[in-house]
Order: sequence, then structure tokens, then C-alpha cells
Amino acid sequence: MEDLLPILGISIPLVVVVGKFVIQPMAELIAKTMQQSRLEESSKPLADRMAATEERLERIERSLTRLVEEQEFRRELRSPESGSRAGLEGR
Repeated sequence: MEDLLPILGISIPLVVVVGKFVIQPMAELIAKTMQQSRLEESSKPLADRMAATEERLERIERSLTRLVEEQEFRRELRSPESGSRAGLEGR
């Protein structure tokens, strides 16, 4: 029993030192890696949603452009100047 006392006296500080300088950095590395993988997984759906939103915005822009062009065309057809031009061109 007396022989175990010096071994325990050395073992306890040794366990603390090993824990501080070996186990703690490994645990922090594992935690950091897990956190990064979670961030990457959560950013994928965000990137997909952003791509879908951009695609919808482009479709809306194209539709709006077509509507504006159609409105301008109809306005030109209804204007008195375009009617008189059309009559002169037909002669």
C-alpha cells in the first residue's frame, strides 16, 4: 500500500497534464469539425433556396418585360398618330 502512494501521487498530475495537452485539443478539434459539418449542411438548403429564388426573380423580370412591351405596343396602336400613319402607309 505504501508503494502505491508515490505512484498515485505521480499519476494524478500526469492524468491532468495528459488531459490538458492531449485530450482537450483533440476534443476541440472534433467539436470544431462537427460544427463545420453542421454549418455546411445548413448552408446547402440555403444555397438551394437562393438559387430557386434567383430563378423565380428572373422569370418575374422576363414576364414584366413582356408585359411592358405589350402595353407599349397597345398604346402605340391606340394613339391617333399611329392610326394616321397606318392609313397613309396603306395608300
